Amino acid sequence: ESSEFSCIKDNHTGLIWESKTDDSNLHGKLESYTWYQEDNLLNGGDAGDIGRDDCYGYDALDSDTFCNTQAFTKRINQQQLCGLSNWRLPTKKELLTTVDYSRIDPAVNVEYFPNTHSHSYWTMNNFAKSDESGLVWYVYFNDGSTATTSKNAANRIRLVHEVMTNDD
Repeated sequence: ESSEFSCIKDNHTGLIWESKTDDSNLHGKLESYTWYQEDNLLNGGDAGDIGRDDCYGYDALDSDTFCNTQAFTKRINQQQLCGLSNWRLPTKKELLTTVDYSRIDPAVNVEYFPNTHSHSYWTMNNFAKSDESGLVWYVYFNDGSTATTSKNAANRIRLVHEVMTNDD
């Protein structure tokens, strides 16, 4: 039996992170998604890209399985990963707390974050210029740098759960 774990709690920030696997499954490290968010309060005026058709479990007849950030998040919440049902995309600031700048390829402590792909991971943060509503921030886990890219790019996702109470 694998000794991998499904979630990682950061005792410094209190955040709980989705763990990735080396398998071809919903949590697989090679799975990638477009950025999509229907909620106008969260999407910066541009819902983004509904997604491609090549992620794990994709079904053309079920929008909850589409290869985008909103559908992935919904699937993880329905699955109740680690008993939790309010997973979300992290902010850029939150995702940067997982970067270990003393490492590269990937720039993360793989003891705590195994199977982290040296690729770009989506954040929830839209680029703040109104004429650039189609851009979103990502963290590049090869070296821990950040940049923006189009919502139709194919990036990885690592969801976060924010503990709202002190009774965890």
